[in-house]
Amino acid sequence: RASLDTAKATSGRVITAAYNREPIFRFATSSSDGSVRVWNFAYFSIIYRLSSENLVTRLTFSPDSGRFYDLRGGSINAWESNSLTRFLESEENISDTNSEDQSFTAVSRHSESRVEHFESVATTAPAPNGSHYCVGYEDGTVVLFQKGKTEGVGFAQFYNFLDVTHTKWSADGNYVAVADLAGDIQVKRLCRNDHTATEIASQPTPQVDIEDGNIEEIIFSLDYALLFVSTRRKLLVFSVKDGTVQSSSDAEPGSHRRWLSHPTKQNVILAFGPADVLAYTWNGLEKISSSFYYELQQPGLGIPTPCDAAQAPATVLAQLSVTADYHSESTVTNVIATQDDKHVLLNVKTVSHDSGASQQILVFPIAGLEIGGS
Repeated sequence: RASLDTAKATSGRVITAAYNREPIFRFATSSSDGSVRVWNFAYFSIIYRLSSENLVTRLTFSPDSGRFYDLRGGSINAWESNSLTRFLESEENISDTNSEDQSFTAVSRHSESRVEHFESVATTAPAPNGSHYCVGYEDGTVVLFQKGKTEGVGFAQFYNFLDVTHTKWSADGNYVAVADLAGDIQVKRLCRNDHTATEIASQPTPQVDIEDGNIEEIIFSLDYALLFVSTRRKLLVFSVKDGTVQSSSDAEPGSHRRWLSHPTKQNVILAFGPADVLAYTWNGLEKISSSFYYELQQPGLGIPTPCDAAQAPATVLAQLSVTADYHSESTVTNVIATQDDKHVLLNVKTVSHDSGASQQILVFPIAGLEIGGS
């Protein structure tokens, strides 16, 4: 009788279920209303209920039954309830006394918890000094957190309600630029009055034509006076002070590069491709130099020709194969400067029809870039 009443009280369509035989036979179900219920199989009674607005698509128990895990969207969550622990302990005591009435009384009561709705994280970015970090969410919200604090403050809001795709800090940690999937950009300035208070001021908004493609990169200049924005078709430099376009240029057709402000030369921005790096000026976006990676790793080697390729070192041939193999495609996935600003770390991903995907990490000195002027 009790089992039938409990089953009727379960609302929503069952989405997924999991069970565990040891040490106590129990099972869990998730419903279309977002709730998860843990059941005692012997009496078909609810031990624990977790309510949530997020749909659970997968469930499983830990080997000792003390925890259960669920999959919500793109996140995996582990839950450990005191009621589950108490249930295990009560079952052990009941098995010792062998009382069926006592067992039914123990399982006829269950505890209940509720999980507040949480938005999935789309991007994160720490401040250069590590004191704060920004978190962008899939609903277009950006929240600023202080290191060691669990409560953040509203930093920016995109009313397109699309994913926040980019979050970039200036080198001094006083400016943050954020962008969403619709191509909108917001620039914020952090005004610190003392050691604890931080005020957030909005800067003029740079305007990007979404017809030129999605925003691929945003970067501050070293003096944080300029903001670089790249799309699939355009390269743009905006004034942080008034949001106006200072320079623009067409992007190289079919070229996907990762950009980095030169760590030591204020008027230089670097564009990293699968096999080479280009240097541009911030003022005017003029290309002033280019270097192949094998030249940076082994200065003075020069560009091998087909006749002397057999005598070139194996590491050089590996670099050349990035462009010579027409059955593979290479892209730069990340580029960072070391803390001492002396080296650059570059990650190149290559996808081949024959051997699948592979990763290559390159390290070379900044000083190897022969760039005239500053």
